[in-house]
Amino acid sequence: LNSRQIFTSSNSVRISGSLVFQAWANAKTEVEDALEQLQVWASPRTLSAKSLLVSGATDGLKGMFPSEIPPLVQLQYGGKTYSPMVIESVSAPITAPMNKDGHRIAVKVQISFLSLTAWDAQNITNMRR
Repeated sequence: LNSRQIFTSSNSVRISGSLVFQAWANAKTEVEDALEQLQVWASPRTLSAKSLLVSGATDGLKGMFPSEIPPLVQLQYGGKTYSPMVIESVSAPITAPMNKDGHRIAVKVQISFLSLTAWDAQNITNMRR
């Protein structure tokens, strides 16, 4: 009763889900292009072609962080806003019903979002704003 506890850490918040892309008029734009955009958002903006050791030696401190993270996204669902997040992974099957041009007509995609930092009580309260 007379002690003080020290909270040392918490993990980033991970949200997993499924997205369904289905073509009604144009499989290329409604499924393939939309899925490609999602995959772009899940990918690093750039990756360094050099090793960490070479980058650090040639570019100094900037060389220690040569790659750029994927863009930040925001997820809104059920009246809550989860932000800022990155798309940690996107998993889409390569086999699915296709049209005559080879564009998938419907795809169920598994997606995982990850917060940049752990959340505290204020982050939870801010989700409804």
